[in-house]
Amino acid sequence: QAMAKQNVGTPTLFAYDPVQDANQRVAALKLSGTTPTNTANNNNNTDSNDSNNNNPLTPKGWDGKTFYTLVDLRQRRVPKDIDWKNREQYLSPSDFMDAFGMTKMEFSKQPKWKRDKLKQKLYLF
Repeated sequence: QAMAKQNVGTPTLFAYDPVQDANQRVAALKLSGTTPTNTANNNNNTDSNDSNNNNPLTPKGWDGKTFYTLVDLRQRRVPKDIDWKNREQYLSPSDFMDAFGMTKMEFSKQPKWKRDKLKQKLYLF
């Protein structure tokens, strides 16, 4: 018997959307339980989401009131004079919590390699 030749078609190409991919990663983190579901009512939380006063990663000269979305930071639709090494700090406290699963102060206490890895997962590196 002769073996039938398999017809191998042209591979299907998919458009890669890094924003959609990062959003799916954030959703997966939330589903896995990595992201706290409700820290706003936690009275034992000594780190204030709204305070940048003691955060060593707060960009110099930033008023702490101007925030950008995760999408804008990824796509660089922000002023060129922001601190690009710490651009995650320009997220609002709630957006930061949604994206990283921790407050900005908790994030600043992580080792640099861990902060960098988290930023890579969200395309902020």
